[in-house]
Amino acid sequence: MFTAIAIIADIISVKRFPNSKRFASYLRSTPKVESSNEKTIIKSTNKAGRKVAITLLSQALNHYRDASPTVKRWHDRLRRYKKPGIVRMGVCRRMITEVYQMLKKEEYHYFRDKENHRKKMDEYLSFLINLGMYCDDTARSA
Repeated sequence: MFTAIAIIADIISVKRFPNSKRFASYLRSTPKVESSNEKTIIKSTNKAGRKVAITLLSQALNHYRDASPTVKRWHDRLRRYKKPGIVRMGVCRRMITEVYQMLKKEEYHYFRDKENHRKKMDEYLSFLINLGMYCDDTARSA
């Protein structure tokens, strides 16, 4: 929940970004690229964007990687020939791209544990009710 709040605080609205590449760049996960007709140089990660969301998302990378079989295979393949920091940022960019798509389409992550998610949402709703922050008719009768 805290990470979701940080992402929303950093981006305000996903509608501000025309595509996932701009979204990822804003959240500091894309490298700077200099190119001419003859060569392309990929530099370090863009440091001009927001810091809070990328910091929190990078802490959740192992959970994200292990939750998705596709990302796990991709990560394991890259680890064989790339440096650990490059692989980590690649996984982070991939996660940010999925976050962008989920926000844009207003849908949940495909590989979530539905039962665990329901339990957490029930706990969150209970927390809001106890704080007096949730006030619809069904909450009042609970």
